[in-house]
Amino acid sequence: MTRQGKRAREHSRTPRSPDKVSRQASEAPLPTPAQDQGPTAPSTEHRLTRHRARVSGETPLPAQPEPERLAHHQPREGAQADHQPGMDRKSSAGMHHEEEEEEERLQRGHSALQGLLRRLGAGFEDVFHTGASSAAGGGAYHPGNARVRAALGQLRSHDAGEQLAGLAELCEYLAVSTEESLLTFPVDTAVPLLIKCLNEEGEPDVALLAARALTFLADVSGPGGAALVRHGAPAALVGRLLSIEYIDLAEQALQALQKLAGEHPGALLRAGALAAVLAYLDFFPLSVQRVAVDTAAALCRALGADALEAAAAALPSLLGLLQSQDARLAEGAGRAVARMAERYARDRDALATLCALGLVDEVYAVVAARAAGEGGTGGPPPAAFHGLVRLLAQCGAASRHAVAPRLLEAGAAGVGAALLAGSALLGRGGPG
Repeated sequence: MTRQGKRAREHSRTPRSPDKVSRQASEAPLPTPAQDQGPTAPSTEHRLTRHRARVSGETPLPAQPEPERLAHHQPREGAQADHQPGMDRKSSAGMHHEEEEEEERLQRGHSALQGLLRRLGAGFEDVFHTGASSAAGGGAYHPGNARVRAALGQLRSHDAGEQLAGLAELCEYLAVSTEESLLTFPVDTAVPLLIKCLNEEGEPDVALLAARALTFLADVSGPGGAALVRHGAPAALVGRLLSIEYIDLAEQALQALQKLAGEHPGALLRAGALAAVLAYLDFFPLSVQRVAVDTAAALCRALGADALEAAAAALPSLLGLLQSQDARLAEGAGRAVARMAERYARDRDALATLCALGLVDEVYAVVAARAAGEGGTGGPPPAAFHGLVRLLAQCGAASRHAVAPRLLEAGAAGVGAALLAGSALLGRGGPG
């Protein structure tokens, strides 16, 4: 054995003193939680318990982790519960951020569209505001709401300049509006203000723009036309039409009446519109004359016993237009007198009143001239001419003792034969 091996062996056999052992134990570092050897490492007490159990023949209990180590390795109570809400909050925040980004993108697109439409002018940005605002999630938005409110506020002013500015803005807005975009338009607020401006004396420009705005409302909005009638606009328009001092204003009033005549002929008849639209016909250009005659023909659809006086007042002007060189005027006049005769065909007294004004005589003259080929290029077109022939037949059947004998004396039988001979139906001949 070598010298070094002997020393090691003697050293291992040399007992250590208790003081030295205790001093070394005190100098050894104490274990800390970070130096934990794991939850399964048995303690000294547990090893002694297992040794006593083996000696006594009992079954040793399984090793249990020390409380400190168990607390170190087990998750804290509520840690999972604390973690889950945090995840939910992060997810909710992410979704909210995405919604904000989407709304911001829509707003940028909407702003770009508004800028483009403003460059185009005519207030298109207000007309298209609804769709963009709804897409951006901005809730309900009435098209041009603020713009209309501002314009109506100017109409309430007593200053003509303010009224003109408000009327110009309102006309510009209504000119590009549709029936759908006017569903929320405050007609019952706007119409009385427009009628007030229409009746302004000494301010023809204000009255002209007011009549134009009323025309737009009657043309585009069904509720707008009803509101015009409800608030008395027909009488105000008729008044402006009869005061021919300003021809532009009279023409605009006539156009507004034409827009109302289709759906509200009875209200216009009660306001005296039938005589008014024909009163100053020669003062207007041909295009406006056609509007006036077409309006009169539309009003004749609603004639009744209470409108006989108006019909009698308008009849001479309509009969004079049957021989007009303008086919549109002759056609409109033919439709008007045909409807007039049809409405009063069963009222013998009313028919006698109209016949006394030349209804049958004038119409028969037109029919006879056409049958003899003397109508030239004037007179009503075929459709209106057929209406006149039917008028004579209705009047003859309704007044057998007055109209029928007069027609026979005037040669109606020969005129009828000439018309039949020249008819395209008879010219084709029968089959085989």
